Amino acid sequence: MSFNGKVEIGKWKYLSEANLIFIDRLIDKIFLKQSFFDESVMILKIDGAKDDLFILANENIIPDLDVAKYLSSLNFNIINPSNTTDRNMFFDKKLTTGNILSINRNGLNHTEVGMAALLNNKNVPDGLYFAQDGLNDELLVYQIIDSKIKELFWRYTYKTSKGVLNLDRKNKLVTFTGDSVLLNNNPAPNGKYKLGFMEYIYVKNGIISETSFF
Repeated sequence: MSFNGKVEIGKWKYLSEANLIFIDRLIDKIFLKQSFFDESVMILKIDGAKDDLFILANENIIPDLDVAKYLSSLNFNIINPSNTTDRNMFFDKKLTTGNILSINRNGLNHTEVGMAALLNNKNVPDGLYFAQDGLNDELLVYQIIDSKIKELFWRYTYKTSKGVLNLDRKNKLVTFTGDSVLLNNNPAPNGKYKLGFMEYIYVKNGIISETSFF
């Protein structure tokens, strides 16, 4: 935690059973729930509180950090595929192949597992589909089975002395235990891997078993 150049090291942990983030800020301990999330903004709120919010903005996308202005100007790219007979609205996402993946969000402003999808207005063959997400190199990956989203994750790529390391995160911003790791397109061997400055992971059976700063 950094403020005016002064840094303190706290602790955090994701509690999957409660869908909460626990943060020890040294002076206090808080539980946070995700309230809103896209590639530009993440809004967290203290569990049980109505108005106590923590807002995190990507300044590469919102350079003036005017989150209120950004949220008020959101204009989702929504289409109604011509060959569908229902009136559900679809959100479309351009894939790295140039094809369009259309997702039935059922009125929500985010994508979830279980939502129906179309590929160029047709049923989607089973497989993995990749889309560029934001300004960085990470990819948003949709695993689709029976034209429905089976799994949704973000793939980060790292070049190592052993080859190309792919980290598949269930959360775009944070690496958690349970995330999958591939080395040269195969489950990564057991061991410790460095991802960046003060960011290490321990892998067991192709899955992150622990994260560490050292």
